[in-house]
Amino acid sequence: MPKDPVCNMDVDETTAKYISEYKEKKYFFLRSWLQGDVRQRS
Repeated sequence: MPKDPVCNMDVDETTAKYISEYKEKKYFFLRSWLQGDVRQRS
């Protein structure tokens, strides 16, 4: 199960509403305000 890169909590990728993709990798988030700009975190 993937983890939200901001809060490090598990995210169910089958029901995740907030997903970003950067350099062909998907990032899953629990809340929209956690999503931000994933490029700053990678």
